[in-house]
Parts: sequence; C-alpha cells; structure tokens
Amino acid sequence: MLTYLSFPLSLFGKDTAVSNLLVLPTSHLLGIVLPLILFIILLAFYVLAMSQKINQLNQSLTVTQLALAKEQKIASFGALAAAAVHELGSPLSTISLAAKDILSSLSSDSPLLEDTQLVISQTDRCRDILAELSQSISQDPNQPQKILPLSALIELAAQPHKLPYIGLTIRKEATDPEPYFTVTPDLLHGLGNVLQNAFQFATSKVCATLHWDKDKIEAIIQDDGRGYPLDVLPRLGEPKPSGSKDSTGEASRKGGHMGLGLFIAKTLLSQRQGEVHFSNDEGARCLIRWPGAMRVVISEIENQDSKSQDKSVD
Repeated sequence: MLTYLSFPLSLFGKDTAVSNLLVLPTSHLLGIVLPLILFIILLAFYVLAMSQKINQLNQSLTVTQLALAKEQKIASFGALAAAAVHELGSPLSTISLAAKDILSSLSSDSPLLEDTQLVISQTDRCRDILAELSQSISQDPNQPQKILPLSALIELAAQPHKLPYIGLTIRKEATDPEPYFTVTPDLLHGLGNVLQNAFQFATSKVCATLHWDKDKIEAIIQDDGRGYPLDVLPRLGEPKPSGSKDSTGEASRKGGHMGLGLFIAKTLLSQRQGEVHFSNDEGARCLIRWPGAMRVVISEIENQDSKSQDKSVD
C-alpha cells in the first residue's frame, strides 16, 4: 500500500521559493550531464567515422566502375580484333591474287612494277599480322609463357619492323639486375607499334634507353626524325588520324596516319600497368613507364623457377 505525503507551502516560510525544492545536488547533476556529454561526443565520432567509411566506399565503387568500363573496352577491342581476323582473311587473299596476276602481266620496265610488288608485300604482311592475332586469340591461357629481359623484349618487338638503313641502339642506364617480363601478345604488339612508328619516321637511327630501379621501369624510344607535329602532340594516343601538313604540302610524318597505331599501343601497354607519354626531343620521343613493375616480374620469375624445380623433382 502506497502512502502519499503532502505538505502545505506555508510550512517553508513566506520567502522560500517553490523552485528551491527542485534543485538537485551537484553530484546528481554531474551524473546526468556527463553521460549526456560523453554520448554526444561518441555519437559525433561515430557519425564522422561512418561518413569517412561511406566516402571510402564511394571512391572504391567509382574506381571499380572505371576499371570495369576499361575492361569492357578492352574486351570489345579483343572482340573487334577477332572479327577483323575472320572478316579480312578473304579480301586480303583476293587482293594478293589479283596483284600477282597484274605483276605477271607487267614488263620489267613498267612504272607500275614497283608499286605492284609493294602491294603484294604489304598484303602478305597483313596476312602475317592477322595470323599472329588469330594465334594470340586462340592461345591457351594455361600454356607456359616465355619470360625475357626488357632489352631482349625490345629487340624482339622491333624485329619485324627493322629497316636496313635504320640502326637500333639499346642503352641500359641502371646497375641493378635487369627486370624480366612475361612475353604476351598485347605487350609485344604494343611495343611493336611504338617501334614501328619510330622506324618509319627515323632518318638514320632509333634509340631505346632503358632505366629501372625499385620503384619504376622506364623505356624511352626515340628516333632522329622531325618529331611529332606540334598541333597534334597533345592528342597523340587518341583513336583518330592526327597528321598535319607542313609548308611544302606534304605530311610532316609521312602520310599523317599516326593516330590509330599509337592509340592501339597505348591501349595494349596499359593492360600491363604501362603509362605512355609522347614528346619531342631532337626527334619523336615515347616514354613508357611501368610503376612498381619490377616486383611483379620478379615474382613471376620466382614462380616460374619454382614450378620448373617442382617438375624436375617429379
């Protein structure tokens, strides 16, 4: 049974305020206020941590979406290459047969003889390129791949594009052990396109300067030609023709068709985390940089060595 007690206000005197009866001791007030302050502080830290986490998730999502879009572009590029291999085989064969028929009907002093031979040689080269693309598309991913040092990789990529009157010099500017790369069709074709452009527009020499350390690997490919036209230099690597004409009316880089080849090179090299930069320095200069790539290729070599040792033990 509860008992309710009540007192008249007159018991406390005339000057006693009613509000004084509601004043709590200091210890009780601190016991109420301090937990509230602590809760507000903890809530603020929690909201701040959650906002930072949300920002990180948004950034990760953006990076993932960009990477996915890039992979989709690369996949569509591969599908386009496969379609080109399939569709261009028959027209190239027809062109080659027609050119050979024309060549057989020409006399040795005909002005069209050299042009016809050029058409046949370029047609055969196109067929070889399509055969390489077809082989790389159908290549088994489980098949062991070749690993070469960077200098040998440059030499291998330059081999199909060398010209008898253009020399190739490879300089190594590093004291550390030379990095190795897994030879893949995309890497080989990307380097080949850059080297082909250098050989095509060089006057007498092409120089590949290699530098590497623990943080990066760099390959500078430079020719002694006129260099890239200044009006198209900022747009190099874009998928469109980018030639310009000089004062004589001739293309300053022999035909003005540099855009697509360098775009393909830049796209393929980016698949191996390569950065490609174009500039002029007493000729056309292409800088290819792989950030932190040395650790990647060293791990690839160690993995391959361990697999070969396991096979030898078996």
